[in-house]
Amino acid sequence: MRPVVAIRHHLPHELGVAAEVLDGMEVPFRYLDAWDDPDWPDPAKVSGLIVLGGEMNADQVERYPFLGRERALLREATAEEVPVLGICLGAQLLARAFDASVTRSPVPELGFRRVGVTPGGADHPVLSPFDGTSVFQWHGDTFGIPAGAVHLAAGHEVPNQAFRLGRSCYAVQFHPEPTLGGIAAWAERWDAQVREMGRTPEDLIAEAEEHLPAQQAASREAFGVFGELVRERG
Repeated sequence: MRPVVAIRHHLPHELGVAAEVLDGMEVPFRYLDAWDDPDWPDPAKVSGLIVLGGEMNADQVERYPFLGRERALLREATAEEVPVLGICLGAQLLARAFDASVTRSPVPELGFRRVGVTPGGADHPVLSPFDGTSVFQWHGDTFGIPAGAVHLAAGHEVPNQAFRLGRSCYAVQFHPEPTLGGIAAWAERWDAQVREMGRTPEDLIAEAEEHLPAQQAASREAFGVFGELVRERG
């Protein structure tokens, strides 16, 4: 079977819960480190794409040329009906790939925030598990919904939390993938940013200990559905 390719924008960043689910389904995956002048994949040779988060803005193409290549890859993959999941920056790149806006968020979000599925998202099993769940957020930008896409989930302060484009291309603003260790590693790596946003690493860990079990239960269900889309492609 062709592998899922997970695109990272820096370390530490792992697939976390998604890796556990894909391993359990015997779906192969590999990482592609975008900053390392990678050999970008041919969409015909992958079973799925997962584009992870990052601290850069989706439009900083001159500073980070790989962002432009990613946007082209996302257009190609979507046209070929490759299952795609864009997370945080990955979701914003997907929006920009299809000419939607990426702007400053009404409020920066850091920590767990409740999301709800929209009427358009209620029947979409990749997103419906998160309805009413507090999910982990870490972003200062937000995306518009591309023309022809279905708005799937909303938050109280940031309304655009997820969309679907085509048959199997999904974007989520929040982070469904981290483990407790992953959140701790991010908080340590970006300690200064955490404090600039009025939080502490200890705050985030305490929130994660409270809310992460429910999020991970929803994430396992959602990644399982995504894994089935990948297996259908083969």
